[in-house]
Amino acid sequence: MQDIYLFGSIVVTTGLLLDSSYPKPDGYAELSQVDLFLGGECGVAAAILDHFGCSSKVIGFQLGYETEPIVKSYFQGTKVDVSAQTTDENWVGVRDYVVIDQQNHTRTCLGSFEHMHSMEKHHWDMPIEKDIAESFVAGIDPHLCAEKDEAVRLCDKQNIPYVTYDCTYDSILHQKSAINVVSSCYLREQYPQYIESEMDELLSLYTHQSKGLTIFTFGSNPIHYGRGDSFATDEPFKLDIRSTLSAGDSYRTGCIYGLYKGMEDKDIVRFASALAGCALMQYPITNHLPDLEDVLKLFVG
Repeated sequence: MQDIYLFGSIVVTTGLLLDSSYPKPDGYAELSQVDLFLGGECGVAAAILDHFGCSSKVIGFQLGYETEPIVKSYFQGTKVDVSAQTTDENWVGVRDYVVIDQQNHTRTCLGSFEHMHSMEKHHWDMPIEKDIAESFVAGIDPHLCAEKDEAVRLCDKQNIPYVTYDCTYDSILHQKSAINVVSSCYLREQYPQYIESEMDELLSLYTHQSKGLTIFTFGSNPIHYGRGDSFATDEPFKLDIRSTLSAGDSYRTGCIYGLYKGMEDKDIVRFASALAGCALMQYPITNHLPDLEDVLKLFVG
């Protein structure tokens, strides 16, 4: 039995922190820091939730010969169970490289995520019903094809509420979710006709397709959220930003924690913002995990 079931990505990331802004083509930039750390939505969530005292079971992307020792070493001695993840010893695993511009608060991600969907062999595992049934809440990433759909089916069958993100309002992933966190980048890509002037109409399309909470995030701009016919906004925290990397992952982690703790909607939104704020100030967050007390200090103001 574990507190939380996490289905999705664990990634090994190499972070390149620039000393100045991102260079122009054929230009040069000085590196101020190079780090190897755990990333991915589930990787970040599992690390933070463990630090908050929650146990979790993680499955999704398979491990490879480069990523297995890093992932298992990171979670050794923690309450994170990675035993359901399989390893392909003939595959490198999921890695990415992120260039971080501190001056302009941007990040440029380089990886092979799209290639994974065209490979002959799928490098992700099928969720197991027993693991889901033995959890209180879950987190489901939207990018893992049929395996993701099976995770939704099993959560629905076992009455396990889950948090997801960045999916369309007419998708089964959204419709069955307890919380769906939708980023401004995704909204602009999927619904450009609404994003500038018809925000409440777009939010209504989401809230009337699900009984759960829908949250629209817009970086440093106000957060819009709602359930049914009830809408509200919340201001994100104004902080000194070191890196925006993992802020979105941390926000979703805050939603998972809030769901697990039975928080009200407004408190889930605020707590998730506080956790994302800690991620903005601490880089990389999985190497500098925030204490729950630090998040609560922001949360209560």
